[in-house]
Amino acid sequence: MKKTMIGVITGAMLFTMVSGTAVMAADITVDDAVDAATGQIIAHEQEPWEADDDMEFKGLLNPGEAKAAPAASGELTEAEATAIAVKDAGFAESDVTVTKCVRDMDDGIEKYDISFRTADGVEYDYDIDVVNGTILEKDMDYGDD
Repeated sequence: MKKTMIGVITGAMLFTMVSGTAVMAADITVDDAVDAATGQIIAHEQEPWEADDDMEFKGLLNPGEAKAAPAASGELTEAEATAIAVKDAGFAESDVTVTKCVRDMDDGIEKYDISFRTADGVEYDYDIDVVNGTILEKDMDYGDD
């Protein structure tokens, strides 16, 4: 039974990777993905493509070419949002390396998803509201997990 389950999971993951869609194993169960008896896919989910996805995708393929979408009048820029996050963490911008700053929509709220790390390897993740600069969420990871 375990070999069958492993085979089904492996097959589903390989099919997914070959089809060009990345799926984390924790996001999908065997019951959600395939019929164990026939191997047929029984569930599929897809999110609509958004303009920010183009920028993020281009950034993955050609990091030097990705350009941030300009902020509308009255909205924070990437630099302003990053400054808020770095200051909240207690650092100067010169003391951190920004690894990600992406404008995103989550639950109807436009936000900047910002990640940066310090010289000692501590990683910080912030979600900053594009309109008013409110810190929506923050997390710190010591990198030893």
